[in-house]
Amino acid sequence: EAVPRLLITTISALAALGLGAISMVAAAGNALRNRTPVAAASLPGETQADVDILNALLLAGKKVPVAQARATARAALRDDPLNSGALRLLMSGIEGEKLSPAKLQVANLAGRVSRRDGVIRLLLFEQAARTNQPTEALDNIDAILRVTPESQTKMFPVLKSLLVDPDFRKHLS
Repeated sequence: EAVPRLLITTISALAALGLGAISMVAAAGNALRNRTPVAAASLPGETQADVDILNALLLAGKKVPVAQARATARAALRDDPLNSGALRLLMSGIEGEKLSPAKLQVANLAGRVSRRDGVIRLLLFEQAARTNQPTEALDNIDAILRVTPESQTKMFPVLKSLLVDPDFRKHLS
């Protein structure tokens, strides 16, 4: 009876150590992700840091290889399917024009996942404005202004130019 008890104790101790190590890696990833995403990206299973790094490059106007953007986004979406940053990165990994149907499909999905993604909201606003959907355009302007109040300097001139359209004024009121 002493041998099975020792075996159970040993297995339990090893399992506890394994879970502790996994928890430590996850905690390190959470702590490093916002401070030093490059360090967080080196941890095993840390897909969100990779997404953040590539999205930062895209926002800075840098070129990210399409295949790398697509692969990184897909890996992150396997871990978290409701990840608007990964969806935005996936959208950038789709070849074609900015408002291509495939990109718009991903943008619409990302827009349903989160209203807080200003880049997605801006794209959806542009699409709504081009296809004469004033209600959707206004919904996206509202979301943009709520998420990034500093965008007022860019959005108000656009709104001012749209106010000459009576149909737009009707939807605005």
